[in-house]
Amino acid sequence: MNQKNINRIYKPILLAIFLFMLLIINLFCSDGSDPNYEAGISIYRLEDEKIKWNDFLKIGNKDSLKIIEWISSDMIDAYDFSSHVIYLNTDPPSIDPTSLPGVSVVIAGDKKCYYLSNQGISNCPQYCYLGRINPSRVKMLILEFNNYYYSDIRNDERVKLALISSGKYRGGIKITLDDIISKIQNDSPYFEFSLTLTNNDDQNLYLIDPLDNWTNKWWSSGMSYLSFWKKNNYDYSFFNIPTLYAENYPHRTIVIPEQLVPEKLLFIKRKAYISRKYLVPAINIPYGNLRCAFYYSGVMGATQQESNLSDGRVWIGYIYSNIMDVTFSKEIGLVINNKNIVLE
Repeated sequence: MNQKNINRIYKPILLAIFLFMLLIINLFCSDGSDPNYEAGISIYRLEDEKIKWNDFLKIGNKDSLKIIEWISSDMIDAYDFSSHVIYLNTDPPSIDPTSLPGVSVVIAGDKKCYYLSNQGISNCPQYCYLGRINPSRVKMLILEFNNYYYSDIRNDERVKLALISSGKYRGGIKITLDDIISKIQNDSPYFEFSLTLTNNDDQNLYLIDPLDNWTNKWWSSGMSYLSFWKKNNYDYSFFNIPTLYAENYPHRTIVIPEQLVPEKLLFIKRKAYISRKYLVPAINIPYGNLRCAFYYSGVMGATQQESNLSDGRVWIGYIYSNIMDVTFSKEIGLVINNKNIVLE
């Protein structure tokens, strides 16, 4: 038998043996760090709760650390991808408070998407932490990301697709800062800005009017504002103008849950939008090159039952608009350089 015939006979046999060995390795060989994952999304935490966030950042191979399930996909009713509020069907889980802040990881299917701290503040550039919306009465968690110099790691496409495939995705809202100009009125400087609030959800939504604030006995009051900060200033020095200062508009305080009724709220049909224009005094805003965005504070601290109205639901959470690059000077006023900054 010549060499060609030998190769023709034995090559398929060797390939079959190789593929079989790969299958055996995948079935029986593991580093012990990965559990059996669920469909949809879930949140796992490090098995070693003694590892603090700052220590975790120094670890080279983070994915080698052993993790255990903390918030299963079955515990999640829905996830609002605009506010990153997680609606649970059970009480929020807890861990040993002496070990906080611990470290968790958001899992989409079998993919580790990003890590987060369970509580606290950090100097990590892309720092995300797990917050709790009044756990004594509200079955909700919120993934916080309070960094306006880097892209939001929560907007992970793998997480979004996993939520959609598991039927737990909520589109929520989008708020757009459309335009802002400076003007002089009664010898005083003002900013006139326009907003568009878009309902990306499959449900009708009710929202707190940006001119209103809200309060309740379980949660500190919240309000919306126009925010400015230095372009390259990483010390989080912000200059905020609350919309409560807006000229020629009525202002109200919504009491939660007593006044979560349709006549007190803005109504936006599914996939629709509304636009508004406001005038606020330019108070204590420094001159120079600045970043600018609008912070919208929706309801916090309401239960799912309180937020479900007859023909829609009350949107819960908070959200920033697009970020603008502007220059503000005494001589020229405010000039927009870029209406939609793409962060790193």
